Formats: sequence, structure tokens, C-alpha cells
Amino acid sequence: MLSSLKLIAKAKAGNTDILHEHKWLSYLYRTDEKNVNLEQVESLENLEPNPVLHYVEKTLAILDRCYADLPASEKEIIEEVLRWSEVAKCGSAQKREEWRRRGFQLRIHNIGSARIYAHEQMAVPFGQRHLQKEDLIYTLILTHGLVGQFIRGEVRYRQLYPLIDWIQSHRSSLKWDIKRILLALNHCIIEGVSPAIWEKVRAETSQIISWIAAGEKSREHSLKERLRRLRESSIQKGEDFEALYTKWFSNRELASMFHLLFQKTDIWYVESALQDFSFEEFLKIFLLVYQKTNPLTVEQISFEPLMKDIYYDYKGKKSVNLYKKRIIEAYLKACPLAGLISGDTQPNEHVTLELIPFDSLGSATGVNFTFSKPGEKLIAFCQEAEKSPLYERSILLLYDFFGFRKDAFDRLQNEQHYLADMNNAEDHKKIIADFAKGTVMIDVGAGGGIMLDLLSEKHPDADITGIDISTNVIQELERKKVRERKSWKVKQADALKLSSYFELESADTIIFSSILHEMYSYIPFHGRTYNPDVVKAALKSAFAVLKPGGA
Repeated sequence: MLSSLKLIAKAKAGNTDILHEHKWLSYLYRTDEKNVNLEQVESLENLEPNPVLHYVEKTLAILDRCYADLPASEKEIIEEVLRWSEVAKCGSAQKREEWRRRGFQLRIHNIGSARIYAHEQMAVPFGQRHLQKEDLIYTLILTHGLVGQFIRGEVRYRQLYPLIDWIQSHRSSLKWDIKRILLALNHCIIEGVSPAIWEKVRAETSQIISWIAAGEKSREHSLKERLRRLRESSIQKGEDFEALYTKWFSNRELASMFHLLFQKTDIWYVESALQDFSFEEFLKIFLLVYQKTNPLTVEQISFEPLMKDIYYDYKGKKSVNLYKKRIIEAYLKACPLAGLISGDTQPNEHVTLELIPFDSLGSATGVNFTFSKPGEKLIAFCQEAEKSPLYERSILLLYDFFGFRKDAFDRLQNEQHYLADMNNAEDHKKIIADFAKGTVMIDVGAGGGIMLDLLSEKHPDADITGIDISTNVIQELERKKVRERKSWKVKQADALKLSSYFELESADTIIFSSILHEMYSYIPFHGRTYNPDVVKAALKSAFAVLKPGGA
């Protein structure tokens, strides 16, 4: 067993005397920090007490298990890199303050960890130091994890230049097989996060390591490819990236701004923080960042603050905080993309995008959304009310405070359950599909899409459109359409104003399935909810676009 694994086992068993002799272990062990990528975390409540130490232990175990035949000198190098590469995420409060005073960049973890390692090596007597080996270890810590981050689209290939340059300048005197070291090191780093991810990126990792070892530098992703990689999780859920990219980046000014920003910056934790936002919202967030940061000096943008803030535990499982997300979505909806491109922003008293400076030079910054004090307290109240009968009343307070129309941002944490319930009513909806006629059909309040599917199966030649007032329902339906290759269409529309979206007397069939009661309950019509006139208005709206004799 690796000596590092033995030391970790002793420390976890209560032998803290060894921490005085091994600084890396002391920093990993003595910490209140939980700086971890939440993407692979299932429950915040059940998160390891010391997730960084747990991760380092996993990476060392992979090295121990998979590389028994690796030359001892190469294994030593990898072990030392794995020991030190995460220390900037940890340390006692006092030690972290000391590191900050020394100017170590703790928020960009590979840079901070490399500087901490270099500082600690100064305590080794000069005559006992192996400077070429230390220099390689320092460079490997500095570029730690960047192969994986390049594959994800988060960092630029040029961040690997220090490693490429080091290899080129030491090629004639190298005692170690650098490709073998890099492959083993990246295997440990990536499989430590997820064995499935390692299997997925194994071949690409090997290819990138070949470029590094060969000294190749012209390997940057195009803007489109980098954005595609940053949206991979959203694409897997059904986002039509090709169509959306073509739609938005036909705007030359937008494309120019993104080219300038992305060719100069590395962007951390972006997929973890933004994967549940739509592509348009994703673009708007970056435009807000572009406005607030200095595009001439910024080099590192971290969404770690937003990632930490946007998740919480709901019923024992890590979930997006939909109270905050809906408020952010409403704020972004009020900011037209054209206005953001020209530098205009819509002031909002309840929420704003905030940049958190990581240094005094403007080169590194964090990103988060902040809420007004009343808003924060109301969000906290809603979270607490989830556990009590006050929940529905708390949601009404939230919507009134932020000025939301309830059916436009409905269901909150119950949204997925709501859509599932709507889809579970399939047997009842099949009967409705039997009564549909003609070739132009509109499903009002399309919800989870089950009626759209039934209409398509029963009437394969019909032109079928589902409408819903909820932005989030429409986004999910659009993803479902792409993911499952459906022929129906969706449109965000108001059931009370159908003639604004469809030609008069153009539809053969209009279906209201499990929606009229929601309109009656949620829509403030003429100043009050539970107003039967809203149902009359909806039916009047439908008859305006229904053909004579339609269903």
C-alpha cells in the first residue's frame, strides 16, 4: 500500500501526531472547507465530512490498485502530485488567511495548490532537494486536472503550455516516461470523480496527452465546440444545440463578444452551475458577466459561488433551488438579449448578478446572483415551509412579492411530480384523443406532453401544437421533442389570447385537458383568483381560432 494511504488511514483512526510531520495531510485533514464540485453529489446533507480528503484518498487508491507495475520513481512523482493538488481547497481558517496574505490564489485551486507546494518546499534543506523532480511536480500540480477541464470546454488548451514547455526544455535529460506519468495521473484524477466519466473520456485523454508530449500547441477548441462541451448535460436532456447556436450566433455582435471573452478566459464550474438554465439564459448570464467584468484583464471566471448557492437538499436529495432559479429566470426574461449586447440592463430591486473579485488585478472573479434581504428571507421561509401545511401559502407570498403570475412559474419543487402526474393520466386522455378531428390541433396546457404524444399517434398526419404559459414547461417539452424525435410543435402562449398566436378560424380541434381548473385557481382575472369569468374568457379565446364546426 502507498505510504500516503497508510498515513491517511492513521489520521482517520485518530493518530493526529503524524499531521505535524506531513503538511499536505495536515492541510487536507484540518479544514472546515467543503470545496467540491457538486455535480456528482447526490445529497448535500450526506456529503462526506471532509470530501476533499475523501477524494484524494480515492485518487491514491486508484494509483495503488491500477499501477503496481509502474516504475517506483514515476509512481513517487504521481503520488506527490496527488497529495498536494487539492490543498488550496482546504486548510484551517488561520492557515487560509496566511495563504491569502501571501497572495496565493485559493479560488483557482490548481494555481493555489502549486504555490502552496512551492512555498513548503523551501523548508527542505537545499542540499536535499531534487530540483528537476520538484519542478516537474510543481508543473503537474499547476496543470492538475486541466486535461479533463479542457475536454469539458472549461479551460483553454493554452493553460497546458507550461507543461508542454517544461517537457520540451527537459526532453534531453528526462529520466521518466512523461506520457506514462500523464496518463496514470489523469486516470487517477478523473476516475476519482467518476469511473463512468473516465471510461467516456479515456481515449480523448490519451489523444491530448500525445499532443502535450509532442509539443503541439495549436489545439484550441472553436467557440462553437467549446460551447457545445459546456452544454453537454443540457444537450443530453434534449437541448437542440445546433439550432440554438445558429439562431443566436447569426448575430455578429454577439458572436464577436463571445469570441473575445472565451479566447481570453478559463471558466470554472460553469456546467455544474448553469446546466439547468436554457441556452438563451446561459447567453444572457455571460453577457451580464461581460458587462460587469473588465474584458481587458479578466482571465479566470468561476461559477463556483453560484454552484454552491443554487443547490440545496430537498427531501434528502440535492436539488436545484427552484425558488432562486425562478426569480433569476424572471430577471433574465426581463433583459432582452439585444439590450444586453448593447450594454443595457433592466434594474431589478430583488435580484442582481454579482461579481466577486478573487484578486486585486481584475484577472479572476467569481459569479453569483444576490437577492434583496426581504427576498432572501422569503426564500428561506418557503424552504422551511416545505415541511409544514404552510407551504402553499408561503408560495403565494413569494409570487406576490416578486410579481409573478402564478401559472407562468407554477409548481416549483412539485414541477416534476406535476408533469409526471399529468402523464400518468394517459388512459383518460386517450379518450379525448379519439374525439379530435381535422388536421390542425392545439393542446392548451401541454404539461408533460402526453396528450401531444397521443394526438400524434392517433392522428399522424395532423399539425399538432402544444401551448403552455410556463417557460419551464415549454423548455422541457422542447427538450423532449428533440430527445424523443417528436413531430409535434410547442409554443409559449397565453390561453386567454390565442388569437395573438394563431390565425382566426385556423384550428380544427382545441383541447383543454386538466387545465381549466388551474386557470380558475391561479390566474388573477379582473383582480381576483377563483373567478369563473376566466374560464369563459379562455373558451371565448378558443372559439376565435376554431374553425366553424371544429371540435
